[in-house]
Amino acid sequence: MVVAGAVLLTALVLWLMVYHVPSAYRPAVLAGPKQEEGMRKLVNHISLFGTLAGRGRPFTWSITAEQANEYLGSMDAIAALADRPGAVSAALERAGLAGPAVAMREGILTVMVRSRRRGVVLSVDLAFDFDAAGDLAIRAVAARVGALPLSEETLAGRVGQVRRRLGRLLEQARKDRGARLGPVRLGELTGLLGALMKMIDGQRVRPEIVWPICKHRVRIRRVEITEGRLTLHVVPVERRGAGATSARRPAGGG
Repeated sequence: MVVAGAVLLTALVLWLMVYHVPSAYRPAVLAGPKQEEGMRKLVNHISLFGTLAGRGRPFTWSITAEQANEYLGSMDAIAALADRPGAVSAALERAGLAGPAVAMREGILTVMVRSRRRGVVLSVDLAFDFDAAGDLAIRAVAARVGALPLSEETLAGRVGQVRRRLGRLLEQARKDRGARLGPVRLGELTGLLGALMKMIDGQRVRPEIVWPICKHRVRIRRVEITEGRLTLHVVPVERRGAGATSARRPAGGG
């Protein structure tokens, strides 16, 4: 009886851990005009980065978790810019997922999504790792189903799934080179998406971006994550390779 009771108690604890919904999981559920409003905010937010990049001096560019979740909730409206309304929701549904969201705390970006079939929330904690040369990789440091930690092998598998899905998005973006996200052609963002894939896969990338408008080149020197906010610390690069010892290709363009 004691053994059976212990087994039942353990099973109950595991069940509660698996079906635990993280308090930071707050996906934005938007429809119609709200999605279009979120899309316009994203366009303005991206345009702000370009404006700051064009000034030729160091700057910071921030995004809050609330903003990021609003943009994620507006992805179908954003996809409509490429004449594919509803494409993101359809892709998530095919993958058995829904409700993507992020959270931010000291040094960690947490990406979360809900399983449609089981109703559990899957979470992956990401850290941004710069080396001495200023090259950047993104490390998956932990993953959970609900509150239950996943093994390193399962974590590696989840990261591989994300990388493959990003790869499909990259191929789609390459086909939609004429579509725009505000002043930027979606095709011009494929370099950044490809670099993101490499970083998630553990490769290091020189975090330089050539802004498509006027071809201003900037480098991300630091990614600062505090409670509810991610801030990029960015400096101008006068010419290719200036001030950098890395021989790696820049993350976006150039």
